[in-house]
Formats: sequence, structure tokens, C-alpha cells
Amino acid sequence: TSPNVYYIPPVHVPADYLVQMFGPGVEQAIETYRSAVKDIEFAGLLQLFGSSPQIMDSFEVKDRVAYGYNAKGELVATVPVTEPPTVREHYDAKLDTYRLDVT
Repeated sequence: TSPNVYYIPPVHVPADYLVQMFGPGVEQAIETYRSAVKDIEFAGLLQLFGSSPQIMDSFEVKDRVAYGYNAKGELVATVPVTEPPTVREHYDAKLDTYRLDVT
């Protein structure tokens, strides 16, 4: 990806199901979620979601890394906004196994 575009996983659930689960406003929520590819702050916030059992009261994004802080200002989570790609050989001789990378 380019430095200004961030990968956001696609929505794999039909909108009708999401409306049933969460109520009205789902289409706008999906649109907002998909807009994260253009906004590093929002992408960083999404990456922090679920990355710590502690409540985060604030966050910041610096150098493509998101930092989450608790109410005391203590760092409780650090996550890259985008994971660096990993390319591995199809066959791992050490483990005598084949790999299938799926995205």
C-alpha cells in the first residue's frame, strides 16, 4: 500500500443481517468504517480496538504506530497501523511442510 492508504478488512456480512443485529444506521457505519483507508488516525483507532483488556481514554498515531493510553496517561497498547507483509517460501524444509498463505 502507499504511505497514505491503509488496509481495512472488508465487511463480509450482508447489511440486512447487520441491521438485524445493530439496528438502523448500519449503512452509515459501514461507510465510515470503509473511509478508514484514507485516515491514519481512524485506522490507528480501529487497530487499537480490542488490543488491550484495559480501557483506553486517549490515543495517538506516530510514525504509522498507534499508542493507547489509560486515564492516568499510561501506555497500555501499541500496535502498527498496518502490518508489514511477510512473504514465506511455499515449502518449509525445516518443518517439512507446505504453506498456504490466505488473505
